[in-house]
Amino acid sequence: MKFNRAELSYFLSLLAVGSMLGLWFVAPMLSLALMGLGLGYGSLVWTQGLTIALVVLVLGAVWKQHGALVPAAIASGREKRFRLGSVLTGLANLTVGLALLGSVLGYLLHREFFLAAGFVIAGALMLALPLNIVGILCIETSRQRP
Repeated sequence: MKFNRAELSYFLSLLAVGSMLGLWFVAPMLSLALMGLGLGYGSLVWTQGLTIALVVLVLGAVWKQHGALVPAAIASGREKRFRLGSVLTGLANLTVGLALLGSVLGYLLHREFFLAAGFVIAGALMLALPLNIVGILCIETSRQRP
């Protein structure tokens, strides 16, 4: 498996967007199926974890099968689109990382900051998810198709 910054940034972007879509569409159906089996409302928490784990497994399998997530061959004339997508996914991941770091440091400096930390992280995710979606679309449309 190839491992570089572009792969890691693209993986984290796909993980964020895939988890969001999975929690919107897959988790409700999975929770209904588990509740139908008689597992009760406790299965709601498990379905969220299972959905995110499923997204990680799918991304890991694709990465292992193809050797990379980021396209190795960029179509001519689409290099700018690929660079824009890489910058957008990197910026989105940097935003979330800084929000997490700021929340941890804020909590260590002032214990009541945990009340605001959720808003800081949620705001960063609300900014990062559209950036990730546009970045993923830019990277995927720059891929050279066989």
